[in-house]
Amino acid sequence: MLIRKVEIENIKNYDTASYEFEAGVTAINGANGAGKTTILEAIAYCLFDSLPYRKEDFVKRGCKKGSVRVTFASAVDGREYTVYRDTANGYYVFDPITKARLVEQKNQVCGWIKEHMGVEPSTDLKTLFTSTIGVPQGTFTIDFMEQAAKRKVGFDKVLRVEEYQKAADEMRGAMKLVEAKQTQQQAEMARLEGEVAILDSLLAERAKYQANSKKLQQEIREAEGEQVVIRLELASLERLHQLIETKSSEVAKLTARHENLETSCRALSAEVQRSETARRALTAALEGFTQYNQAIAQLEELEPQALLRDKLKTTLAAKERQLFKVEAALEQIKNSLQELEAYKTLRRSLKPLIEEQGNLEQQRQELQNSLAELTVLKQRRAEDEAEILRLRNDFQGVKARLAEAEKQKDLATQVPALEALRQQVEGEYQAAQVALERLQAKKREARMLAERIGNLEGEIHTLEHELKGLADWQAKAKALPEYEQENQSFLEQIAEVRLGVAREKKILGEVKEGLCPLLSQRCLNMPEGQGLDQFFKVKLGNEQQQLRHLEGAQKVLQQKLQMAKEASHKVSALVGQQTQLLRSRQKLELESKALGKLQNEIDGIKVSEASCRALKKQLSELDQQLIPARQALAQVASVQSLQEHLERLRMAGQTKKESLAKLDERLSGDSELQEKLKLINGRLDVLADPKGRARQLDTAINRELEIKKLLAATEKQEADFQLSMQALWQELANYANLDEQILQAKERRAASARDYQIYIVNQPPAALLEQKTQELKIVEGDLQVCQQNLIEVQEQLQQALAQYDEKRLNLCREKLEEVIQKIATLSSELNSSASRIQELNQDIERLLEARQKLQALVREQQRLTHLYDLSDFIRELLKKAGPFITEAHLQSITIEANHLYREVTGNPMVSLRWDAGYEVVLEEDGHERPFLNLSGGEQMSAALSIRLALLKELSEIRIAFFDEPTTNMDEERRRNLAQQIGRIKDFNQLFVISHDDAFEGFTDRVITVGAP
Repeated sequence: MLIRKVEIENIKNYDTASYEFEAGVTAINGANGAGKTTILEAIAYCLFDSLPYRKEDFVKRGCKKGSVRVTFASAVDGREYTVYRDTANGYYVFDPITKARLVEQKNQVCGWIKEHMGVEPSTDLKTLFTSTIGVPQGTFTIDFMEQAAKRKVGFDKVLRVEEYQKAADEMRGAMKLVEAKQTQQQAEMARLEGEVAILDSLLAERAKYQANSKKLQQEIREAEGEQVVIRLELASLERLHQLIETKSSEVAKLTARHENLETSCRALSAEVQRSETARRALTAALEGFTQYNQAIAQLEELEPQALLRDKLKTTLAAKERQLFKVEAALEQIKNSLQELEAYKTLRRSLKPLIEEQGNLEQQRQELQNSLAELTVLKQRRAEDEAEILRLRNDFQGVKARLAEAEKQKDLATQVPALEALRQQVEGEYQAAQVALERLQAKKREARMLAERIGNLEGEIHTLEHELKGLADWQAKAKALPEYEQENQSFLEQIAEVRLGVAREKKILGEVKEGLCPLLSQRCLNMPEGQGLDQFFKVKLGNEQQQLRHLEGAQKVLQQKLQMAKEASHKVSALVGQQTQLLRSRQKLELESKALGKLQNEIDGIKVSEASCRALKKQLSELDQQLIPARQALAQVASVQSLQEHLERLRMAGQTKKESLAKLDERLSGDSELQEKLKLINGRLDVLADPKGRARQLDTAINRELEIKKLLAATEKQEADFQLSMQALWQELANYANLDEQILQAKERRAASARDYQIYIVNQPPAALLEQKTQELKIVEGDLQVCQQNLIEVQEQLQQALAQYDEKRLNLCREKLEEVIQKIATLSSELNSSASRIQELNQDIERLLEARQKLQALVREQQRLTHLYDLSDFIRELLKKAGPFITEAHLQSITIEANHLYREVTGNPMVSLRWDAGYEVVLEEDGHERPFLNLSGGEQMSAALSIRLALLKELSEIRIAFFDEPTTNMDEERRRNLAQQIGRIKDFNQLFVISHDDAFEGFTDRVITVGAP
């Protein structure tokens, strides 16, 4: 990995800046405050998520946010990538070739950076940077000067020593999970074994039912063949029967049709005669019908004219009414103009009265203002009197408080001593309380340890007791295969006998009164006096007795089989219990040691609840004493402020009294002003508001122009109405003869109305004459065809009756019903067998799956036992591995640091060692010197070597930053250190940040940072 470029914007005292780097040693020089360390902080913030202060202090003052871009060559593929980060939320990796963002968000970016830097995913980048890559300025050697305990905490975190113990603790959770899963599976195995026990009996029962099903299927096929023959003969007879019924129905239908057609012929003949009569009446009434229609047409022409005339009359009447209204309005407008002249004369007479009213109202307003001011002064005087009374009361109260405060001085002097004593007692109480809580916590821990020890002892005792009978259980488990084979034989015999019992019961149900069910007579093979039912009853009894014997024997065998299975499971479980016993004994030993250590710690704590209660009681008593003492102290402290308050009250009372005297003086002229106001109001009442009357007259006078305009418009409207009414009278003159023409047309219509009615009534039947004549001819033809068809169908019916045999048809139907009943019975038995077989198949399939699952659980139990043992082994290994791995790290780091130290100092005769306590020791000429006894240059070189060795040991990063490594060094030591850093090898990039020129000539390049 190589850092190629750093770009900064709005960071600390930078506006924008860009720096490019190459491999080798780079010195970054500049004066103090020039921004050298800012470059290192920008790289740390962007790549290592490290910033030693708040982001707000990282941003240039006055800017909302700052940003950093770092371009580096990846340690994975050698390509260059740019990481961008700002002080808001922006954080991403940019590929300059594809011009795309590869990852965003902090978690994803940090993971990507770890991968391309070559560090482990679990590494804390911030810790790695601050401890090895970029140790903060002035802290390079501090970690090595700390006390041993602090050094251990710091460097244990760097070397991740605690991760091994943490991993061991996490393994315990995995082991508990395995134990829980084992317990769960053992319960499941017990349940599955109970289910699988009946699998063999179900297999035998299924075989019996399958054989019976094949026999029933053969009998059904034979019965179905017989059914086909009967159905063929029956179908032939039923076809004849159907034909007879069909022809009989056709004869009945044709007979009815023949009768209907004869009726239709008679009806149509009568309708033809009626149509001919109507035709003759229609010819006679034709002239009257024509005259009636002509009169109707004339009336239809005259009626719209009458409507138009009536409309003109209505319009003329409306115009007359409107003209009357306009004439009335015109008269009213002329009267209004005459009234306006009178208003003008009255308005001129009110002018001197208006001037007098204005003067009087102004005087009244001035008097009212003066009286309002006096009212306010009266209110203020009342307030001042109340304020004086309040000040007098406050004055007395403050004097009383001041006297009380003087009495409390002796009690107030006790507060410091009481507070000091309380602070001392409170410290003792808190220390005792902490010690007591620590004691109680350790006692609880001891009780828990004792409880766990008791549980372990009980568990060990139980395991030892169970393991004693291991040999007996193994002997019982050996007989399991023999019992299973014998049980299978019993199941087959029981299934065969059960099938026979079912068959005998069925036959016995078919035997009636000892007769053969097939021949319906006594069986000739039976001895005299013995019926067929007695024979099957005896046979059924023998088979049932045999079945009970077999079931009893199988029940005894099942008990032995169950015991053998339990023994087999017990043996498999005891093998795991042996391992569990060993683990429990080891745990018991560890817990006993821990309990002894904890008991020693409990004995060393000297504290009791009684002492805590006594201290608490003393603390409470001191609090009760402090309450009145502190109150007295507060009162004494307020004496000065009370005296000042008393003086302020005295001065305020004097001021209020002076103000009250001035108010009394101003209120003396109130009665004179009231009298003047009364006289002015009387004169205004006499005037009766001439201003208001003048305003009303002005309002009326101002409407003069409006009234004159309205007069002209009304006169024009009157003339328009007169013109429109003359036009309407002229138009009505055109309709003078209209009523006479309408009367003549109505008389002609009445004279021809009878002929019109005769024509209308006879027109429909006369129009149907040709249609009815044609329909009569069609019906007569249909009647002839129907009569011929009736004769033919009657002949076919006689032929079918000659071939039909109804007795044979009934016999075939009876035989068919018997065969169908037989097939139904057989099918029912077959379906019952099939249903049972299906149930058995489902049960067997389920039990086969259960057996497979049981076998899988047995294998899983073995795997979990192995996994538990392996996890326990790894856990113990992790607990013990931490110190050994730390020691290995230290040896490797010591070797590398020793090599680097010799390389830096140029002295091959000195040896550097970093021991188990993280103490740095230099050995030269057989003498050892600890870190604190080394010179400043030696300390810096040793710290530099160890930190670089740490970096090489913990990651693949070969980059380091040295921020002001020559601080507090003289010129010679600075030059020596610069020369030593220039000798370091095996690192891709080294950056030295310094404010002087000590590193010039010893680095590959120098970057000078000027003050911005």
